[in-house]
Amino acid sequence: MYSEMKRFFIVSSLILILIIIILILILILIIIIIIIIIIIIIIIIIIIIIIRTLGVALPGPVGGKVLKNKH
Repeated sequence: MYSEMKRFFIVSSLILILIIIILILILILIIIIIIIIIIIIIIIIIIIIIIRTLGVALPGPVGGKVLKNKH
């Protein structure tokens, strides 16, 4: 009886440790994804600021042509 309880306790504690490790890994993945998204947003903002400061605007005819082709 005592050995069965001990075995059950060991197995359940191992399962708990596994679940905790998986949760930590998921959290780390989520944090990495959030950091990557933030970096991408910052890069996009910097690119937009650079384009605006250089005064390079998107050419109008290209947008017009795309709209005309759809109709």
